[in-house]
Amino acid sequence: DARMGTGMSPAAKQWWIDLTARTKASTMAGFLAVAPGVDVRPELGQIKCPCLVFTTDSKRHPLTEVQSWQVKIPRSELVVVPGDAYHAAASAPDFCAEHTLAFMRRHAA
Repeated sequence: DARMGTGMSPAAKQWWIDLTARTKASTMAGFLAVAPGVDVRPELGQIKCPCLVFTTDSKRHPLTEVQSWQVKIPRSELVVVPGDAYHAAASAPDFCAEHTLAFMRRHAA
């Protein structure tokens, strides 16, 4: 529940577990060894393409924290996903897909 939120169904959580369980253990170990130390905040202002940021107002990453770095991305938009999940796109895929499609239509070349 801390990652996927209290609103995600047990079946959807099991789907996520099954999906991520297909990742090789060595790949996951390598990712988890490196990812927590990655800090891309200094580079956010260099992003040139339109950027859509999804978040929830979770305990792990409160909305104010996400807003503090999202505003540094030129041409970015913030979408707050309802719920308490840490992993917004996995916990609300239909909501995120709808907003992504609308974003892409607005920024189509």
